[in-house]
Amino acid sequence: MRRRRNSLGKSPKAFRFAASAPEAPALEKQMFIEDVELAGHIPHRNDAGEPNLELIGAENDVETARGVLESIGRDSYRIESVIGSAIEDIVLNLAFHGEAFYEILQRSSESGIELSSFSPERVWTLPSFYVQLAPQDKLSRSNKRFVLMPKETVWCVRIPKVLGGTTGYRRILGSLKSWSGLGPKFLQEDLEKRSFPRDFDFEAYRRMFLIHQMSVTADWGWNGRDWSLDHVTEYYQFYRHLTFKWAQAVLRDHVVTELNLLLRDLGINVEIAIRHFPTPEHILETREKLHLGVLDFTGATNAIR
Repeated sequence: MRRRRNSLGKSPKAFRFAASAPEAPALEKQMFIEDVELAGHIPHRNDAGEPNLELIGAENDVETARGVLESIGRDSYRIESVIGSAIEDIVLNLAFHGEAFYEILQRSSESGIELSSFSPERVWTLPSFYVQLAPQDKLSRSNKRFVLMPKETVWCVRIPKVLGGTTGYRRILGSLKSWSGLGPKFLQEDLEKRSFPRDFDFEAYRRMFLIHQMSVTADWGWNGRDWSLDHVTEYYQFYRHLTFKWAQAVLRDHVVTELNLLLRDLGINVEIAIRHFPTPEHILETREKLHLGVLDFTGATNAIR
């Protein structure tokens, strides 16, 4: 169903504020977020100089869609860089929050539409509206305590269900934050005092930490940037590597699909296409061939390039 243009405003309603700072450093959580974010980093052209991203449609629709994409990624160079910058911005928000919110606004011109990002913190879903509460430590210019935004004026993208959805993704972030590869808090405090408890088995802790980390991120296949084979086999390590490549491809394709649905919903008859990139299905096929012994590690690596 197309968005109702007469319901779109020209000024944002949502509160704009910086996301809350983490209470304490969480290295593993930050590394996971950064690696998930890489799903949105798409080289604009391949080695042959051909564009990896295209906008297919009539010229006037392409120009209208370009304006929408420019408002997301703030890039106005070549069309492939405009598309890539928009995808990167959406994936960045998903990596940090598990969902991304954008207000759909009417430009000063009649046909122009732009999207304006706002934090998903303190946002609640009602049947026909999104309600956003004002940040507790900041006063809005109008001193409002909350704002109501009709759903047709907001575009929301969430982590796909096959990767756990928003709830599952946030659970992963919380679990990664609960354990530190540097050791428990009391050990870190002792080390700061230049004292090391003799009865603490750091090797056992490290083993339990890795089991926890791999269990929490099993659906994503993240390896914690650890390519050592101290506690896993080479096959399992590479199997997880392919799984994470699959997860990144799923997230990338999901964002492109959601963008295409949005553009169609806005009455813009265009389609974003990704070229020269392995699909999630191809990566799973490659992983299965590795499992069956049809491909070795080198063959599997070459197959998903």
